This record gives sequence, structure tokens and C-alpha cells, in this order.
Amino acid sequence: MHKINCLIKDPPSGLAFNPTSIYPTVDFLPTSPETKTNAGGDQHASRPGAAKNATRSTRYLHYLAQRHQQASFERQPALAAQIDDFDWQNVKKYVADNAARLNTDSVEEALFKRGCLLKDEQGRPYPTNAGLLLFGRDPAHLFPSAEIIAVCYQGCQADDPLAREDIRGPLPTQIRQAEAFVLKYLTPNFHLQNLEWTEQPGLPLDVVREVMINAVAHRAYDIRGDSARLSIFADRLECYSPGRLPGQVTVDNLLVERFSRNETMAQVLAEMGFMERLGAGLDRVVRRMAEEGLPGPRFEETAAGFKVTLFSQPAAVLAGQPDVPSLHKWLAQGLSARQIKLMNFVWEKGRLAHSDYGQLCPDVAGETLQRDLAHLVQRDLLLRVGDNGGTYYILK
Repeated sequence: MHKINCLIKDPPSGLAFNPTSIYPTVDFLPTSPETKTNAGGDQHASRPGAAKNATRSTRYLHYLAQRHQQASFERQPALAAQIDDFDWQNVKKYVADNAARLNTDSVEEALFKRGCLLKDEQGRPYPTNAGLLLFGRDPAHLFPSAEIIAVCYQGCQADDPLAREDIRGPLPTQIRQAEAFVLKYLTPNFHLQNLEWTEQPGLPLDVVREVMINAVAHRAYDIRGDSARLSIFADRLECYSPGRLPGQVTVDNLLVERFSRNETMAQVLAEMGFMERLGAGLDRVVRRMAEEGLPGPRFEETAAGFKVTLFSQPAAVLAGQPDVPSLHKWLAQGLSARQIKLMNFVWEKGRLAHSDYGQLCPDVAGETLQRDLAHLVQRDLLLRVGDNGGTYYILK
């Protein structure tokens, strides 16, 4: 299968348009050699009489087409865009910071070298898709799906959103705003010991950055109607990017194989200061999660994209303990350290009786604990059961 990018009003027979691409992508289906379909539904080409030819999967044929394509999407011209659409202040800063590496202090020459500018027949410069996505003042004007939809949910299901941001702008801006969203809403882990509790990020922040930047740098920007998505749950973070794994990369070999869908964008982002984040790779994500005692990341290739899931709770908690989001909600409601300790005890043991008071908080007066419990009942967090000496408290 050969792929040709062009503008055709009336395609001849044998040509089929791919409607998901911003630029009409023509799939040329030759009448010879013969096109066959194997048992798995994959099409492959074989010459008549060549019975010994090996079957090639659709994925492999797509990879070969990518290798022979003259210009990738990122180096194609951004239609209807002009150089005035660039944020030249950001361009100048990038060139000034990388003059030695670029071997020039000319802004235009630097952008030409990095594939962010092209020239027309009259020698006039105009942006490429990569140039507009990296340096455009408003890339969403031409690429409405070039955004990150960031959502934080209160629980473990996508049915109770706490906050949402639709992050747009040039790619470096998107990365910074996505990081700020994570820092603001990622639920921390708290460790309570003798009324003293320490706060730690729910996930290693370097791992979260690695996953987010990879999603921005390597997503398929030629797919319409599908945005990158960052979803924060009480027990995990999910990062989805449009476009299936590129080239020869599969879920089984992605820790060892390397294939960059957007080489220009990846290189410029690295030169902007994201080098350690872009260069570490997903193998580092796996190693860091193990170092923190967290479950390994989950890599999934969906029908139209790729998703990474990072679990923020130890494997033992995820395996069978009660749902953790309640604890995060208590922390968000501004409870005191002592009240959180009471709630944590009920969550772990299932109930809190009068006989537990002294052991739980030996240095706190019984009247103070009673006021704390009454406050938690009034807040609809605990339910009081029984009277007098038989009273105990459970989660409501």
C-alpha cells in the first residue's frame, strides 16, 4: 500500500480518501499485485503465483509507507498560515538559547534548519505544521484538536469531575500548564503516625512529566476530533494521546524500540529544556514506579490512540483494601490531623468504639475526642450506632 498526500477534487478509481486526516491522505490500492485478506482481517499484497511470499500485516505495510513518505505531517505546510502567526518573542528566545547548537543567530535560518519554515515558489517563507504547533500564537485556530483536556475526578470513576481545564496554545505552553494542573490536583499520599503526618506526591513527579511530554511530543496531530486527555483519579493518573503506536513499535517492545513520529517537534522540545524528560524513555518510568513501591505502569493501545496509566496506590491496597478515595476527600475537606486519624482508623478497622479512644489518642482528653466525633457525624462523614457504652462509629 502506497500513501500519497495531495489535494484531489475527483479521485480516479482505485483511490480512497482517509477522512481522519487534516490533509486528504490518499490510499492507493493497486489492482496488481493482488490484494488479499488473511484470517485476522489484515490486508496484504501478493503477486499472482507467488505462493511463498510472507504475509505482511497492515501495521507493517503502514510502517513501510511511512518510511517512504516524502514529507511527514509535521514538515508539511500549515495551510492558510503565515509567518505573522508565529509568536516571534518565543522564537527569538529559542534561537538565542540554542545559537551554538543551531550554528546561527538568524531566526529565519534557525527555523529553516529545524523544519519549522518552508519557502514557496517566490522564496517567501511560511510555517510548517511543526512550526505553528511549536511557536504559533494560536495553533488551535488551524488545529482545534491540538489540545490537552485535563480533568480531575473526586473518586475512581469518570463520573464526578472536580475540575477541568482545556489546555491550548503552543506545545511548550501546553506542557507547562499540564504540569501545573497535575501539581494542583494530584492527590498526595499522607502517612499518619502519632498525630504527625507527612505529605508526599501521590506519584513521582518526574514520571508524570515524562508521560505527559511523550504524549505531547509523539501524538498524531493529523487526526481530527480527538484531543490528548489527562485524567486524574483518586487512585491513578491516565494520559491518552491520539494515534496508535508508530512504526515498528508495539506494546510488547516499546521499552526497547525507538521510533519518533514527530522528529522535528521532539528535537525542538528537547532544545527548549525538556531533554532529560524526552530522553529518559518509558523504561525509566517503569523503573521509577518500582523504586517508589508502586504498581508498574499500564500501557494500552486503543482503537485510535495510546494510553498510559500510573497507579498512585501500592499494589496491596489496589488488590483488596476498601476504596481509597474517601480518605482523599477527608483531606480535601480541611479536617484536622486528629480527625483524619479517627477517619483513617474507621476506614482501616471498619468501626470505632469507645474502647479504641484511649489507644488511638492516649494524650488527648476524652471530651475532645467526643467533640471531634460529634463534628464528623455532623459533617455526614461518620454514622453513630448504639447508645451509652455500646456506641460505635462507622463510615457513612
